[in-house]
Amino acid sequence: MRDIIRALVTNHVLANVVLVMILVAGGIAMFSMHRQDLPELVFYEISIGVSYPGANPKEVEEGISRLIEPVVDGLEGVDTYHTFSGEGYSQVFLELEEGVDLDDVKSRVEQAVDSISDFPPEAREPNITVEKNIDEVINLALWGEIPSVRSRRGPNACAPSCCASPAFPWSKSRTCGPTKSAST
Repeated sequence: MRDIIRALVTNHVLANVVLVMILVAGGIAMFSMHRQDLPELVFYEISIGVSYPGANPKEVEEGISRLIEPVVDGLEGVDTYHTFSGEGYSQVFLELEEGVDLDDVKSRVEQAVDSISDFPPEAREPNITVEKNIDEVINLALWGEIPSVRSRRGPNACAPSCCASPAFPWSKSRTCGPTKSAST
């Protein structure tokens, strides 16, 4: 390593040639790189959530989680699974093999979970969802006086019209409504 540094310090032409080679390689890499403004990320995960009101974690594990584990274990397309049993709720995360058809695996998971007949009667219907990536891109805050006509229509009457546009399917609008100041 010292010999390379010494050669670059003593030979200015070699140093400039190495610099130009690095710049050219960086330019080629920059223009050949695949870029997206908002890249689509696919998570190969499915979650199964079952609510069991009033049950402690041990009851949830025995009454819900241990019944789900055998039916998802070895299911085609499922790589690994992790189970969480808490106060009144069981959550099972399935990590899927890359490249599988998410809808196909979800339907097989739904069939497998629906085949369980031993859930406690107090347990709610299982909620099976495909995990999706929705990142927040921009946060826009608007404030000011609201005309009385709009305020009578409700707080969402002043929401930006882009929130209702099909061009922005994941947009959300939140309003805080009028605030009252406490007098001292």
